[in-house]
Amino acid sequence: MKTPLRYQSTEYDCGPTSIINAIQTLFQRSEIPPEFTRTCAQLGNDLYNTNCQPYRCGTSCAAMQYCACWFNNYAAATKYPILVRHLSGRAVHLQEGSELVRCLSEGGAAVVRVELGCAHFITLTGVDRKRRQVYAFDAYYREAPFAEKGIAIVTDRPKKYNRILSYDVLDRRTKGPYSLYHEDFRDATLFYRTAGEIPKYRAFH
Repeated sequence: MKTPLRYQSTEYDCGPTSIINAIQTLFQRSEIPPEFTRTCAQLGNDLYNTNCQPYRCGTSCAAMQYCACWFNNYAAATKYPILVRHLSGRAVHLQEGSELVRCLSEGGAAVVRVELGCAHFITLTGVDRKRRQVYAFDAYYREAPFAEKGIAIVTDRPKKYNRILSYDVLDRRTKGPYSLYHEDFRDATLFYRTAGEIPKYRAFH
């Protein structure tokens, strides 16, 4: 069973929540081991704010990169069918030869850092190349529509996406809602489901 994607519980946990949403996009609930949620919670929210308070400045790109390494090590040790790649800078784009677009076209998911008044992570769950738009799930709950063109709020696809973003909005290099922004800011973690069987886990309810 696929379950609805998650919203943040706090103002700060967009990073770990978006990773879990990427996992839920690829796997059934019964296929996801508890190590995944535990690890995401441990690795996320690693930044301190300007008042030296822990956990209150979100998740760093270094934590996202380490998370990718953790998943790949887990897959190597357990034969779990997942592959995760971390991209940054010029490698994160939607133009010709984009690995990000290829991942989404092949049924993968991605967690990207965007500009939304501050650095913010969202989950990309699909792409329509012909319409030049990306399907995304933003874990920060919002009801009010965006005034800007190219951003649509969707409420009837809770297991897949709650935003439709145009290429022009997402791939721009200027500051604005859901912009990947300039090269030094860009960060993406790609999640692929690979061939192979899911290790058997005993369920407790």
